[in-house]
Amino acid sequence: MSEESATPNARHERLARVAIGVVALAAAMLSMIGFHLMRRGLAFHDRDFGFFVTHYAHVWDVPAWARVPMNPNGNDVFGFEGIDGYPTVRDEVHASPIEYLLAPVYLLTRSVYALQVVFIGAYLATFAYVVRRPIPATRTPIARVIVVALLALTPATLYATTFDLRPFILLGPFVVLLAVALVSRAPGRHLAAIAALGLAAREDAAIVLALAAAYLHLDGRPVDARRLYAAVVLYVIVFFAVFTWALGFAHAWNAESLAAFALLAVYPALALVPPSLRAALARGLARHRTLAVLVVALPFFGIALRHVLNVGWPRHHFVFSARWYAPLALLAIAAADLIETRTHGRARHALAGGLAIAALLGGVGSVVQLSRWARDADEHADFWPVRTAIPADAPIVTDYDHYQAFSDHAQVLVWDRMPAYLEPSEGRDHPGDHAHLRAALVADDPLVVMRRNSFRDFTTRMQSAGIAQDWVHCVDGERWIVVRAAAGTRDCPRVPD
Repeated sequence: MSEESATPNARHERLARVAIGVVALAAAMLSMIGFHLMRRGLAFHDRDFGFFVTHYAHVWDVPAWARVPMNPNGNDVFGFEGIDGYPTVRDEVHASPIEYLLAPVYLLTRSVYALQVVFIGAYLATFAYVVRRPIPATRTPIARVIVVALLALTPATLYATTFDLRPFILLGPFVVLLAVALVSRAPGRHLAAIAALGLAAREDAAIVLALAAAYLHLDGRPVDARRLYAAVVLYVIVFFAVFTWALGFAHAWNAESLAAFALLAVYPALALVPPSLRAALARGLARHRTLAVLVVALPFFGIALRHVLNVGWPRHHFVFSARWYAPLALLAIAAADLIETRTHGRARHALAGGLAIAALLGGVGSVVQLSRWARDADEHADFWPVRTAIPADAPIVTDYDHYQAFSDHAQVLVWDRMPAYLEPSEGRDHPGDHAHLRAALVADDPLVVMRRNSFRDFTTRMQSAGIAQDWVHCVDGERWIVVRAAAGTRDCPRVPD
């Protein structure tokens, strides 16, 4: 390479590194601002945000395993979890052992924002890995900038990184890292580390890794394929057979779950494929490596399609989340790959410009979503002085829709989702035995904090159950109120004007 051509190339590389850094910083800022606005606007998924914060606070507290209100049966080991007050809790058990590594972050900082920083860091590390691996999609400096912008600035990224602090967030980076490692023929130690991340995040990763094992086998890496599949099989046996049985979780394997885990059979089924067909598949993979690797996101494509068919196009962050990030990210990488390898001249420039415009529009969409969350935060502005004035050790009674605001309090009773140790029946939406509620109110002398309409429902249900209670109104705001029992001794919180 001549000295004249080397100088511009070096300049382009430096500019690309600067641009990638700016894009990554912008993505991190969007995510942190979005998380803060969702926190202020109580926009998280009601059930999960409060559960996971409580879970991180208690997962290492061994004596408290039987007392954590968000865990119906008191069973919690190696990341198995159950969510209190959910009628089908036995169908909602997941394995996320990485919680044991995330919990100390919260215990040391007592800040949900610290957990958010960890999740954003996982996405930033993924962007760095993508641009460093030798894949066609990032062959040139401008291509690297465009790919990172597509991965970092879209609303899918914003939703995925502000998704209730659940370990499920990490499945997005896991799938992208795995796909890039497969396309770039990364060494086995890379695959082992990525597999560990996925299996620690949630059991869904086992299906993805089984498909990756089939990819490796067709790519001429049978030893890596066998090792990866052996790890998957061991994981499934240990976490879904031994621990599930030992902890007493009654798994209900519905048709959808069985269909998903049937994909575990893809790799061993290759042995039944005629050698000529296997050879043809291997040749096709060699010619279309990036397109072929889309198979590892097949479960997420299926989940996304199911939501579109059953729910409609996603309008809520619970749907438009890490489930969508993985397939959308891989489609973006595949598009960039095709542009770099199959087009030339003006066509390449035009298509690359189209991807750049898509990334820019994605960034605009993220900013628009932030403005919506900002409006939600403004609507709840009168609540936060109330929330701040309540001592952290004060027992709280609130409703199911709003207990996320008190997830860091020592004692919270969600009156319309009674904890299992107070109301052991499955139908805890509206407890049949309100005596448990009355006993909790008398014993704990709590502050009742909720919206006005929720308080009306609360008092109506108490009256219908024959529970008489007089209240002293501590805070009488436009939307929120705080009351205490007239017979109690607890002081009202002082809210600044």
